[in-house]
Amino acid sequence: MDKLSQLLKQVSEIVVREKTQQKEKQKRGENFNIFRVLGLSTSEVKLHSAFLAELLNPNGDHGLGSKFLEAFVDNIVSDDKKFPFEYVSAKVYVELDIGPIRNDENEGGRIDIYIQDKNKKTIVIENKIYAGDQYKQMLRYYNYVTKNEHLDYEKNQFRLLYLTLDEHVPSQESTGNNKLVESSIKSINYKDHILTWLERCIEISALYPSIREILSQYVINLKQILNIMSDENRKELIDYLTKDENIDAALDIMCAQTEICKKVWRIYIDKTLCAIANRFDLEITGTADFVDGGGKLSFTPKDDKGNQKSTRFILENKNGLIWYYFICQDKKKDKALIEVDPSRKKEGQEGYPYGWKYIGEKGSNRNGWEDWYSLSTIKQLVEESRKEYSVLKNDNNTIAKEIIDQLKNFGFNEMTS
Repeated sequence: MDKLSQLLKQVSEIVVREKTQQKEKQKRGENFNIFRVLGLSTSEVKLHSAFLAELLNPNGDHGLGSKFLEAFVDNIVSDDKKFPFEYVSAKVYVELDIGPIRNDENEGGRIDIYIQDKNKKTIVIENKIYAGDQYKQMLRYYNYVTKNEHLDYEKNQFRLLYLTLDEHVPSQESTGNNKLVESSIKSINYKDHILTWLERCIEISALYPSIREILSQYVINLKQILNIMSDENRKELIDYLTKDENIDAALDIMCAQTEICKKVWRIYIDKTLCAIANRFDLEITGTADFVDGGGKLSFTPKDDKGNQKSTRFILENKNGLIWYYFICQDKKKDKALIEVDPSRKKEGQEGYPYGWKYIGEKGSNRNGWEDWYSLSTIKQLVEESRKEYSVLKNDNNTIAKEIIDQLKNFGFNEMTS
């Protein structure tokens, strides 16, 4: 126990030093992030997909031709089997519309980033910052490439890239539990793949100061999202934890990661949710096992009980994927008041569950709350609690404001029209 205490003490000193250095950088303006100032820091469509696609476009305004694309293919797309690509002829599309989603949901949708050369060699990128998987999403993209473009993965004609913050694999719900689809997908992440590629892009643009500075700003934005420690402190932390006298204790902590995360959730997430509810006069109901992976939490206005028409905000934990949505119900008729989202008709119930919609892009200040299993989310929640809910007190920068506004207004125009 003494050894473990000493280990944690030393780690804490490194963490405190990192925070002190970050505060000093902030005072010097080194952490200035224009994307966060504009409220775009975590927007998949408006920032990340658009920005990455522009860099990958040989005809992009960056003026560096196919150099960024070549570095991307060489360092990320190619693996044991090099991916031959005709860079100069490549066309890049953002939010490519591949048709309406059919009833069986095997076709249709929008592909985040789609790149194809003159020989029809194709790169598909599904970009996930905080959003969960859509039903049969990767299956639809696979079907589009193989059926509409008539490409064959075994012949090295296309690549399906699944880009996330932490390199998790797409769910079986997304792949349709199709082994061919699963074997065709390469999971990549922002931390190890995109950041490394961006550093290479900065080197490539050394003689182009405006491009270099914008890339550097974007890197700062990613590091802030990922809560990445400085290289120097991170190296010292890893070196210390992997010393012979510390490795056993470090491995014991890693083995207890799940239990630690759940305990932190109960201490900080429950506390934070209660703060939201109390401040905005909401009532929380839900199952006790939400943290363990199978429950729902429901936020309902306290003055809603006597109303015939009810609006609620739901957090639903489905094996670690957090769905968040609003439901509007006519209690007297016990039916939906708004049209169910097409991507959820698979539930087999008309109007399931009474009718709902996502928050959507308007919730760009959610600070990653929907990604509950992310360590960066846990770190952020701890920080917010220690600051006595300073984020919660700021109505213009918290999910609480979005929830309460939507609970009070969401769907009511539709209900009464």
